[in-house]
Amino acid sequence: MVDYIVDEHNIDIESEALKKVKDMIVASCDHASPNNLKEKWFLYDIVANGRNGIDVDKFDYIVHESRACGLDLTIHKLFSARADLHLTVYTHAKVKAIERMVVDALLEANDHLRIDSSVDDPAKYWKVLC
Repeated sequence: MVDYIVDEHNIDIESEALKKVKDMIVASCDHASPNNLKEKWFLYDIVANGRNGIDVDKFDYIVHESRACGLDLTIHKLFSARADLHLTVYTHAKVKAIERMVVDALLEANDHLRIDSSVDDPAKYWKVLC
């Protein structure tokens, strides 16, 4: 998907830098090359932390969703906010019911939209999502 975005938008990036970006995205320390882990291994945890799940993406959505749900979020509560959101929002009965309805709708729509045939082709997949 990253290659598709870089090509589609004509992003000028060196191949070694692109490889490092892709390694960081899939990181969780198992996928990154050993040479990169010896030097600045903490960068992988910042982008995609597979050890405890707290990375920049999580910080972003925790802050955003905490505010949207009216939860009082301070820096001291940031690490517990994720658990609070799971208990009060993500596993709420209505959320789970809607999640099941969306899955059912996508399964029904697959015959018409051919979602399953486009997941490996980013150009087709983007069109299905729009």
